[in-house]
Amino acid sequence: MYFVTTLYIKNKEVENERTIGMYSSEEYASENVERNVHDMFEKGYYNYAVVSKMGYGTYQTPDILSWYKYDAHTKEVSKCEMPEGMERYYPYIIG
Repeated sequence: MYFVTTLYIKNKEVENERTIGMYSSEEYASENVERNVHDMFEKGYYNYAVVSKMGYGTYQTPDILSWYKYDAHTKEVSKCEMPEGMERYYPYIIG
């Protein structure tokens, strides 16, 4: 399964995150992020999103497939590199 998690990153730290969607394909998940479907970035409350893949089973570690950045001024979403300080980040998908 593919998941979209939105995050607010400040000073190289995740201050808030929320997994907001589950998809059957990476393409569909990415398309929804790029279009900011249902205002998933909540008008800039979240400034990044990740699309990740996670298999079935107990204590699965998700694979982050892509990062996106939201610009609150232009209201545009763009694919980006992993933000600095996120090398050990894994989205909190199931809790």
